[in-house]
Amino acid sequence: MTRIVLAEDHAEDRLTVCALIDRYYKSHGIRGDYVCFENGEELLNSCSFDVDLFLLDIEMPRLNGLECAHRIRQRDPNVPLCFLTNLAQLAPAGYEVDAMGFLIKPVSYGMLDRIITRALNKARHHRSALLQLKEGKNSRYVDAHSITYVETVGKHTRVHADSGSFDCGDTLKAIELAAGEGFYRIHNAYLVNLDRIESATQTEVMVANERLPLSKHRRKDFFKALSSYIGGLV
Repeated sequence: MTRIVLAEDHAEDRLTVCALIDRYYKSHGIRGDYVCFENGEELLNSCSFDVDLFLLDIEMPRLNGLECAHRIRQRDPNVPLCFLTNLAQLAPAGYEVDAMGFLIKPVSYGMLDRIITRALNKARHHRSALLQLKEGKNSRYVDAHSITYVETVGKHTRVHADSGSFDCGDTLKAIELAAGEGFYRIHNAYLVNLDRIESATQTEVMVANERLPLSKHRRKDFFKALSSYIGGLV
């Protein structure tokens, strides 16, 4: 379920943006909702932060959009942010909080369409996905995005990640199911993170400077999955 959070103190502007969000969901066939707040303080006190995009009006009472964005960044450094404003000259301030951009009022559907699409692609790509993996008698939590590939070594499963490699008690199949979208089994013994692929040929895939074998039986579906994944990030 896609969720967009809007903070806008002017009722007319708030209704306009909400109508455009509804139009976006219907046009793209997306299941989603939105939550509206009248100022940044109300947003910070009530928002669950399970959000795909924040739309923040710059000029709001009690806590303006820029101040609210700084507070949001303290909680989540990656969630997409976009500002609504009448003042285009304020745009440089958005770089301080890594904003996606500014929507100049009155907001048009075309402008909002582009921002939401970019935000959803970014959110899908960056959203943290912690995997609970067995390591001996304990559990180890690993961000799926940090994993480069997983392999079967003898009777063990070895996880290769940015922080190093370790053996775990989960099967390759179990990790594949838990990791979900973004990972692909290129061989009976290898599961790779599509985001970490450096190159691929008809016989091998390069991941983290390692050459891994690409099964001929999986080759066609692999390249199809890779093309679809890359296209979704554009």
